[in-house]
Amino acid sequence: GTARVPLSCICAVREALGLRQLLSRSTSSEERLRLSRQTKMRSVALRRLRARVRPTARHVHLPASSSRARCAEAEEARARCGEAAEEDRLRNERARAAAALREEQRSRVLAALASGPRLVVDLAPAYTALMSARHRRSLSQQLGRCWALNRRAPAPFAMHLASLRTCPAECLPAGGEHERWLVGRLDGEVSDHFGREGAPRLEWLRRWPAPLHPAAVCR
Repeated sequence: GTARVPLSCICAVREALGLRQLLSRSTSSEERLRLSRQTKMRSVALRRLRARVRPTARHVHLPASSSRARCAEAEEARARCGEAAEEDRLRNERARAAAALREEQRSRVLAALASGPRLVVDLAPAYTALMSARHRRSLSQQLGRCWALNRRAPAPFAMHLASLRTCPAECLPAGGEHERWLVGRLDGEVSDHFGREGAPRLEWLRRWPAPLHPAAVCR
């Protein structure tokens, strides 16, 4: 560290050195005694001045390069903390938005099940018996996509799955995702649950060529 030395201390040092030189040159005993006393007094004063100007923490100066490096490290640490806090805030916002969207979709689907237009998927053997095992597994995936689209729709249908009692196991395997769908589950056929009300709307299915051809579906 560095210390600032007062001018009085410098003068005292000079006077003490001058008195010592005079003391070495003097031959009179009285003169030597007087100069010796003055030298002792100046030495005591010099020691007191030295005690007053000892280096303290405020007199210690770090190199400029080290100070700049520490400032840069502190600034970088603050920036990292700020970035982490911003990422946490955005992550929480996205989570809250996703939860709110799921709840809104759930409310729309429940309202549709209560009073909305019906969309009934009949899984009776009259249709599924025409499919191979691979097609039945594919049907399960198609039903999943159908449910996902209906769930995200602004105005969803009241989706129902009919003929579950006689539906082949490959179409809706036990423990699958379909068990969490918000859909109506009908053990019997469509006519058993909707009667004559649903007959006119299903008449076109009876006239549809069997098995269904992709070209006919596109039309």
